[in-house]
Amino acid sequence: MEGNVALLTISSPEVRNGLTAEMGSQLAEHCETIDADKSIGAAIVRGDQG
Repeated sequence: MEGNVALLTISSPEVRNGLTAEMGSQLAEHCETIDADKSIGAAIVRGDQG
């Protein structure tokens, strides 16, 4: 978190941060959690080393 911004980092540089089905499910769960938290105004999804 930075202020009211949630930061989500995808780290699978061997496949240029591509998502597996499991990672996609986890990302969706995190997004639902973020959406439910009214103190969070935005979310940034970024890749790591990719």
